[in-house]
Amino acid sequence: MFYMGDDFRKDWWPYIADVTDLPEDYLETEDFAPLRELIRVINDDLHTFDVVYTDDMESIRRVTQEQLLPVQGRFLTPEDEGSPICVVSEALLKKLELEIGDEFTLKLGNKLMEQYVPAGARAITQGRYADEWTEQTFTIVGSYQDIFDRNWIDRDLYWSYGDCTIFVPSSYLPATCDVENHVFRPAEVSFIISDAWNIVPFIDECIPQIEAMGLQYVYYDGNWPAVAEKMAETRFMTLIKLIIFSVAAFLAVILTLYLFLHRRRKEYAVLRALGSPRRAAAQSLWLPLLALSSVAVCLGLLAAWSRSEALAANSLKGFAEAGLSELPPVRFVWFLLGALGVFGLIAGMNAVYFLILGRRSPLALLQDSGGRKRRGASAAEVVELSTEQRAAMAAVLSAPVTKTGKPIKGFLRRYVLRSIRRSRLRTGLALLLAALLAGAVGHLTVLRTRYGELVDLIEVDVHYFNGLSMTKARTLEKSGYLHNPVYQKFYRDAELEFETTTVCFTNRLDSVFQEPVTWLEGWDEETGMSATGMVCIIPAPIMDSMGIALGDSVRINEANCIAWLMEGYKVLPKTWDEQVALRDAHRNFYTVIGRVETEENYHVIYAPVTAFQSYSCFGIVLYLDSASFKLDNYDEANQFKHYSDQLLLTALDPPAFQMDTSDADRIYRTYRLIENIYPLMIGAALILGTVLPGLMVLQEQKEAAVLRALGWSKKLTIRRLTLEQITLCLAGLVLAVIALFAVNGSGFLGVIVVPLLYIVAHFALCVAASTAISASILQKSPMRLLQTKE
Repeated sequence: MFYMGDDFRKDWWPYIADVTDLPEDYLETEDFAPLRELIRVINDDLHTFDVVYTDDMESIRRVTQEQLLPVQGRFLTPEDEGSPICVVSEALLKKLELEIGDEFTLKLGNKLMEQYVPAGARAITQGRYADEWTEQTFTIVGSYQDIFDRNWIDRDLYWSYGDCTIFVPSSYLPATCDVENHVFRPAEVSFIISDAWNIVPFIDECIPQIEAMGLQYVYYDGNWPAVAEKMAETRFMTLIKLIIFSVAAFLAVILTLYLFLHRRRKEYAVLRALGSPRRAAAQSLWLPLLALSSVAVCLGLLAAWSRSEALAANSLKGFAEAGLSELPPVRFVWFLLGALGVFGLIAGMNAVYFLILGRRSPLALLQDSGGRKRRGASAAEVVELSTEQRAAMAAVLSAPVTKTGKPIKGFLRRYVLRSIRRSRLRTGLALLLAALLAGAVGHLTVLRTRYGELVDLIEVDVHYFNGLSMTKARTLEKSGYLHNPVYQKFYRDAELEFETTTVCFTNRLDSVFQEPVTWLEGWDEETGMSATGMVCIIPAPIMDSMGIALGDSVRINEANCIAWLMEGYKVLPKTWDEQVALRDAHRNFYTVIGRVETEENYHVIYAPVTAFQSYSCFGIVLYLDSASFKLDNYDEANQFKHYSDQLLLTALDPPAFQMDTSDADRIYRTYRLIENIYPLMIGAALILGTVLPGLMVLQEQKEAAVLRALGWSKKLTIRRLTLEQITLCLAGLVLAVIALFAVNGSGFLGVIVVPLLYIVAHFALCVAASTAISASILQKSPMRLLQTKE
């Protein structure tokens, strides 16, 4: 009996030749030249590799769908064009005892072939052997593992990759290859939509055109449409947040300078009246402020830089081992430019303010209400108006001081409202600052929540392949780090009713096929995939060809079971009946509970992993070909990696492990930075909300002295100074809440607790600061307050 494989169908050399009368060196004769060529090709096949020329390995479908996974190093990228580098299989590295960084020399042939794993890296068939070669040395930069390279390639023949496949940049494709005229069957064009915003337009615009051309397509979006929608929202919210904080900071600088400079305008007027030049008078006031500002800016620069580096380091602390790329270095030059910008703003506002003051006469500046006089009014009119106001104030106050508190309260409210209306700039700044600070905190809280949701949308896949025991897989599943397990184990050396077949143990049928399943009455996928008894699911073509129906019992054994059964007997069964009796004595029957409705005759039967112990013919321990999970919490990637390493530490041959976090790197970095910055922002907002009302009360100390001189009590004066700040603060906070509900009501409502707590704290600190500063001011006598130099 002779066995002739499929590779010898073409007339390369006759299989049987009479060599009786030929000399001993017959192989060297001319007639045997084709046979010598065949022998040479067969020997060369021991060192033949499939070479895939690609611009970007990420565009390969099996890579995108995470079926071809990186084990060490990295994959090829478009930036590698022209670089003598390659990516090989992990099995090849181990077989040849190579490492990442080693060199590997290839002879690149000019023969183009389709990607077909069973016949790949073979040339014994005529027409599959190159006639020209280009020698090139490559540096190995990465290794891969195709998780179905040995077990499930039948369903993906033209897209699977074996251990003898090597990936090199497309620029090394030999020039003698006739790419233009070569017809690839099946032909495939693969590409990556690098911008997530283009995925939905591609689906809406390009896929209908692909269907109209009669082409098949497969695309994998990795849940990016939902991520892109969330990213669009968070990008807009981030922009708004930056604008709000920038405006709040700008207004805080303006208000601080206003409170500092406006209080010293009379000092400037006195210097001018005494004959000092405008420039000298202005410098005497703004030089101390600029000196103080420069010290503050320098301290803030150093604090911001060091704190940013600490935040950046803390954001990715311990995540390098989990595959998360590091942040770029914090550039000091950007902080320096920011500090110079703030200092320039302060200096510019100083210059503008004193330029405006320089255009007014010293007499006008010395009048309290000079800034509020109507256009064209004289100094005398201003003085007279101020005197009338003071007389009216004394007259009004003279009556209610000794009576009940109600008239005083009514007058106090009216007086505060008039004061708020008169100081429009100060009022507007205080109102806007309270609103912007509360709005910024509320908006940042919503943004922080949205980025957390965005991180949760991106699923991080965890893969183990080539040898994870089912016991370890169960431990991983119960660890609290993972969910959605998918287990697979293929046994090719099996028999179904003594016909060669493959048994696939899995917990998810949709991970190995997409066809519907007809279940035996009383069974479904949930009960079937959790069964522990002797059950199986069989494709329809196999059931029809063997006459098997749902509910039948079928025999499943290891391949060639009769042979290994007979080896245990000293007296071998001689007749067929004796062999059948021996076989039946060791039968393993399993109930058919499912029928896979497919038209393709795949000789694969399926069984739940939970039933493996019932399949005693396949061994005691189930070592999975692949096990994949979803990581519960991206924030625990590093902890899980450490847990996994410890769990597999005792394994003699630990399985390959892969966890790719690259999809979420940028989003997660932003999320971690927001998490770290969030308490600092709230603290800064509370400090501003406390300090600025206190500064505004300090500006009112002269008016407080006048009120005390006119007969106001300390308690009433404190109420007057505090009530104005409370009114402005409360109005600003209410305005912020209304704006937050108007802009993003649903988002704000979902995180309303923290913003409300901030609003309460902001209001309480404003009341406390205003009251404390007012009380400290009034510890001095009215005359001392009036004589205090501003």
